[in-house]
Amino acid sequence: MNTYTVRINIEKSFEFDDEIEAADEVDAEEIAKSRLWRGDYQREERACAEITDEIYEAEEREEIVQCEICHARYSNQKDEDANGFRLVDAFEESEQVIYTP
Repeated sequence: MNTYTVRINIEKSFEFDDEIEAADEVDAEEIAKSRLWRGDYQREERACAEITDEIYEAEEREEIVQCEICHARYSNQKDEDANGFRLVDAFEESEQVIYTP
């Protein structure tokens, strides 16, 4: 089984009302902004959050195994290249692997 790195990008939006006592509209907006960044609206965010976009990008991680005897390198992402790198699974299942007790 191969190992993958998956980048997950979730975009959410939420809308809710908060009653704030302030001198004017600008002051009320500043208070709301400071409450948001302090984390005071976490419960409201969870209650009314809507996922607007989600992206999942998986990328296989390269695994390289090097033979201790001949120092040949084997990769799980190449069948074979100019240097003779082969699949890791094929190498590990072959008779080329020396197992020591």
